[in-house]
Amino acid sequence: RLTPKDFSRAIERLGPLSKKWPHRWPLAENTRLRIARELYAVWVAHVFDQEAREEVYNALRESLSLPSGSAASDSAPEVSLDRSNVSIGTDVEPLVRKVSENEDRGSSVLEEYSLTSVHRRLLEFLAKCVVYNEPALLVGDTGCGKTTTVQCLARMLNRELMVYNFSDQSEAQELIGGLKPLPIDAGDLIKRWHILMDKTFSKKSNAALAAHVDKVAQKKGGAKALAIVTETCKKALAAGREEEEWKKLAQECKAATETKVMWGILEVRVRRGAATHGFANWGLAGPR
Repeated sequence: RLTPKDFSRAIERLGPLSKKWPHRWPLAENTRLRIARELYAVWVAHVFDQEAREEVYNALRESLSLPSGSAASDSAPEVSLDRSNVSIGTDVEPLVRKVSENEDRGSSVLEEYSLTSVHRRLLEFLAKCVVYNEPALLVGDTGCGKTTTVQCLARMLNRELMVYNFSDQSEAQELIGGLKPLPIDAGDLIKRWHILMDKTFSKKSNAALAAHVDKVAQKKGGAKALAIVTETCKKALAAGREEEEWKKLAQECKAATETKVMWGILEVRVRRGAATHGFANWGLAGPR
């Protein structure tokens, strides 16, 4: 059921685009196809029933005199990014990426997500909301990928994402399971840690610790390994070893592992038996 607001949204989307189209009549086929896709995206893309979506799209296609072989409305758009822009499909203007101190990390974002055709269409939908400054309401079961998809877009754009949870019925286990930390590429920091360790402490005496950090990074991920590295930095600083280099490494580890999520719940009651996380309390052998 369409409302005046739906028509208003469609006009707001088509208005800026019309300035780029040739002012001639009849409109070119590519222009009419773009109009059909925009109206479809605003009015029925959110409808679950695929047959209903196809029926509306066919009606739009016929009213705009488009051939039956026109591009499918439910096709999965291509997603790509470079140092400056993020491109999602052909109907969305490239989104400008925020300048990042670590550009190499951005290129691996797409490798951290398994984007299905559904997630690609959702990314296109969100990108259009960003371009047209529209709010977006994502509805679905827990764990279907709503927050993760928004996180993916934020990561690609190098933007900070704040997630609020206002449900007073959420249990701690649901919150922990619904917001999973993103993988951390800790390889460069761990390499620098190895160099500093060899420079500051006895390599032979700390071989077990070095091997343990590499094993943790491989088995449990970068965040766990950087937790051990951070503790090592604290011990090295307390011992007055290579203070500036260890301090800089500690700051970069903290920045890499810091969770950029703000909870909107004032109080979370953790059930008894909730899992706790920790790591081995390693000591450092003396200097060489």
